[in-house]
Amino acid sequence: MSGRLVHIGSAVVDHVYRIDALPAPGTEKTASSYAQVAGGGFNMMVAASRTGMKVVFGGQLGSGPNGDFLRAAFAAEGIETLTPASPLMDSGNCVAMISGDAERTFVSWPGAESVLSFGMMAPVRVAPGDWLFASGYTLSYV
Repeated sequence: MSGRLVHIGSAVVDHVYRIDALPAPGTEKTASSYAQVAGGGFNMMVAASRTGMKVVFGGQLGSGPNGDFLRAAFAAEGIETLTPASPLMDSGNCVAMISGDAERTFVSWPGAESVLSFGMMAPVRVAPGDWLFASGYTLSYV
């Protein structure tokens, strides 16, 4: 496939807890496993990259530990980040609880990925033949 996949969406750190059943309101559960993984649009980018497509990320990552974690995950998959880290905030995260019968509950905390402007995207160049994926943003001129 010619061209690149240019992803202008979000990537967050997922905190994934596996539990036997989702807790009832006001109760507590103990997880059978826990993992911290790169999530959000990262999963789609990895899938495309592993099919042989060149993938680049033009969204916003943060400047704290979550952003560092995501940049390392991107680098491990050979996915270039086109924009500099946000100087103002870290990347967001999502807590995912997954039960034994595959029910899922999410709680998200937005971070740098939720703040993207045309000015921040100046380094992103889309060329003929590229595929652009953008989701979850309302862009503003800043």
